[in-house]
Amino acid sequence: MTFALPQPRLDSALHLLKRGDAAMRDNTTSQVDVAVLVFDLRGSGVVRNALRIAERVVAAGMSCDLVVVQGGGDFRHALPSSLRLVQLGADEGGNRAVATLRAVPALRAYVEARRPGVLFSSGNHVHPLAALALRGVKQPPKLVMRASNDMVHPRKRGWEALVAPVVAALARPWLKAMFAAADRIVAVSRDLAGNIARDLDLRDHRIDYLPNGIDLATVARQAAAPLDDPWFSPGAPPVIVGIGRLVRQKNFPLLVEAFARLRAHTPARLLILGGGTPAATARLRAQAERLGVADDVRLAGFCANPFAYLRRANLFVLSSSWEGMSNALLEALACGCPVVATNCPTGTAEVLANGRFGPLVPLDDAAALADAMAWRLARPRAAESLMARARVFSLDDTLESYIRVFAEELGRPQPRRSTGLPKVA
Repeated sequence: MTFALPQPRLDSALHLLKRGDAAMRDNTTSQVDVAVLVFDLRGSGVVRNALRIAERVVAAGMSCDLVVVQGGGDFRHALPSSLRLVQLGADEGGNRAVATLRAVPALRAYVEARRPGVLFSSGNHVHPLAALALRGVKQPPKLVMRASNDMVHPRKRGWEALVAPVVAALARPWLKAMFAAADRIVAVSRDLAGNIARDLDLRDHRIDYLPNGIDLATVARQAAAPLDDPWFSPGAPPVIVGIGRLVRQKNFPLLVEAFARLRAHTPARLLILGGGTPAATARLRAQAERLGVADDVRLAGFCANPFAYLRRANLFVLSSSWEGMSNALLEALACGCPVVATNCPTGTAEVLANGRFGPLVPLDDAAALADAMAWRLARPRAAESLMARARVFSLDDTLESYIRVFAEELGRPQPRRSTGLPKVA
C-alpha cells in the first residue's frame, strides 16, 4: 500500500495524512513501531539494505513503514507486500538536496500523526531530513542513524585535493550537529565508527558497529542462473566487472583509464553494471572512445542479478573514492570472484583483511590499479577462500542485530530470532 504526502506546507500534509476512508484513517493514525527512512528506491546499496532491514522488522513481529521522499527507482518493483510505503513528496526528480529540504514539513507531519517508536534514518543522505523534521516535535521517536558512507571524501589529485582540507574543516561542525541529534548511531564499518567518534568528537555517543551482510545461499542460487552473453563464451577474453551507479563516488573514469592501460598489453573486456544519467553514461563512453577501448567496454545499466556475471567474471574491481562498506565487494567475494580495490575509506581494507583477499591500491592511481588488475588476473581464482571470507559478513546476523537495536530503543524484550532471510537480494 502506498500513501502519499505533499511536501510544501505542513497543514496540507496533515490534511492528506488524515483523510480517506475509515480503514485508511485508522491505519494512518495508529502508532507504528519502526519507520525506515530513505530518499527513494534507486538501485543502490543503501536502498537495498534499507529494504532488507525493514522486511526483517516485520518478520520479527514489529510494525514498519517505509518512508520515502520520492517513490521512483529500480527497487520499486521489489517492495515486499508486508511493507507500507509512505511517500512524502512528488516524483519530480531534480536536485536531491532541495527535494530533501522540501520534505521536512511532510516528514514532521507523518511523525506527529503516525507516532513511530523509532525513526531509522537508513543513510547519510537523509540524516539532515530526519534531524530537522524532529526539531520541536513533542515526544519524538528514538532516532537511529545508520552511517552508511565515509563523510569527508579525500581525493589525491586535481583541484579537489587542494580544497579538501578546507571543505572538511567547514563540514565538521555541521556533521557533528547532525549526528549528535541521533539517540544512537550505527556505523557499517569499524573505521567509520572510529572516524565519527574521533573526528566529530562524539566519543560519549552511542555508536554501534553493524557491518553490511551477504546471504551466500541467495547469492549462490542467483549466480547459477543461465547467462546468455557472448562475452562469457569459451575462449573469449577475460571479463572485468565493475558494479555501481555512475556517480562520482564510484570513480568509474579511474577504472576505464586503468582498463585502457591494461588493455594495451593484455586482451580483456570491461563490463560496468549500474544505472546513471544520460550525461554520465555519455562521458564514460566518450572516455572509452578517446582511449581507444570503446569496443571492449560495455555500460550495461542496472542489473537485477549481478551474481550471474560475477560468478563467471575473471575479476571484480572496486574503483571507489569512498565507501561505507561496499555491498558489491561482498557480493563479488560471495561469488568466488577475484577482486582488486582502491584502499578507499571506509570498510574496504576491513573486508579484504588489509589485502589478504585482494590487492588494495592507492586512490586515483590508474597505473597502480592497472598493475594490480594484471597481477590478479595472472593468479589462481581461489574461489573457496574468497567465499569463506564472505561468510564472515553474515546477513542474517546483521539483520538480527538491527532487531536488537530497535527492541532496545523501544524498551521491549528481545524478540525471538526471526526465521528466513529477506526477499530483496
